[in-house]
Amino acid sequence: MRQVVPQVDECGHQPVDEHQLMAGAGAFGPLAGPASHSMAATLDPGLPRLGQLFDQARKMTPGEPREQSMRQHRPIDHDRHSGIMPSTWHDTSPAITHQLVRSQQKGDVVSTVDVQRVWKPSVADLWAGRHPLWWTVGPTGELAVLLVHRQCLRRIRHVKGWVGWGPQVPFDAVLVIRQADGSLQRRPIKDVPVRPSHIALLLEDRLLVAGGRAGKEESGAWSPNAVVFSLESGDQEATFCIGDDIPALVTDRGGSIWTAYGDEGIYGGHPESAAGLAGWSADGRATWAPGDRLPDLPLEGRTAATEGDRVWLVWYSGSRRGGTFLTRITPSTGEVTSWPSPVRDPDGFAVRDHRAVLTKRDHNQRSTEVVRAELDGDSWGVTERRKIQVPGRVVTRCGQGRDGFLWLRSGDTWLRIGA
Repeated sequence: MRQVVPQVDECGHQPVDEHQLMAGAGAFGPLAGPASHSMAATLDPGLPRLGQLFDQARKMTPGEPREQSMRQHRPIDHDRHSGIMPSTWHDTSPAITHQLVRSQQKGDVVSTVDVQRVWKPSVADLWAGRHPLWWTVGPTGELAVLLVHRQCLRRIRHVKGWVGWGPQVPFDAVLVIRQADGSLQRRPIKDVPVRPSHIALLLEDRLLVAGGRAGKEESGAWSPNAVVFSLESGDQEATFCIGDDIPALVTDRGGSIWTAYGDEGIYGGHPESAAGLAGWSADGRATWAPGDRLPDLPLEGRTAATEGDRVWLVWYSGSRRGGTFLTRITPSTGEVTSWPSPVRDPDGFAVRDHRAVLTKRDHNQRSTEVVRAELDGDSWGVTERRKIQVPGRVVTRCGQGRDGFLWLRSGDTWLRIGA
């Protein structure tokens, strides 16, 4: 009798369907249930075999442009297919492309929003099947993006954009770091045991990979949903739990981790999540809680930013009054100050002194609203509000603020807007 050998992909995994992916309890651990779909189904149909390309070339009719016939086989380039007119984007630097995004004219006044197009994955990575997924900006302005091969991923059909890709754990990845001077570094990451929602850079050349949810073990203890990797050795240094249901996470210059929680975490029994906001040490110890210093009870975190040594967490409340708030935390003194947000439910925020910039996306569209605000006394007032076109589709987890710059993910292109 012929022996049946189970199929495995290049990540060493047997196939798994999206229902198994969504049903996994907690961030760690293998998926239960029968495998029903091949991981090969996740391969981009735009990555053909060489023979298919030659067959297509032979079938071209006389006069058919070769460029047109081959276009369907290219990896998706969100900038080329964005529909933005050349006059909208002006290249002025090879290292960082400075863009001037023109808003619609109102009367005799034309407003402009200065946007920098910072980085997008290389064509080589896209052709190789490596998909850019979770990302962060470090305290010194370095952009870090985790690339995962599509054979290690499964597409969740009803979730739009890059957040619809989920890995089968453990998985391997490549961390691409773009330094502030434009130089690139690549670090292999092996055997990631957590299904990430966030990554963050820590001091001493380390990487935090955190899952958005945490489950309970039989003992009643909360299961780990975060792991720290050394980027020098590639070793796992620590695992711990940093709360349940984490829509927003950021690290500060001192290496602390700051989190804002969602309603399922706030009302799910985890002690730190219940407060709505929390601060953690790099080894997973709870170091800060808001106590009674917030203007209302949080219901959902929105986004996060840092400004020098200070941390900003943006959240909205669940009380009858409702509202979105900007909370500034000074870790060195423990001072906590909150203001009503000039924008309801923003997904990007950055601040410098008394000026701020916020974004609010048109979900899964190639546009976003950019709002500028200034602090006047004890309130933030809107000074400008414009909708801009961007190179790719904007979905959730699209914004992060660092020292007066709002980093915005647009498809597979990263932009930067100054406050």
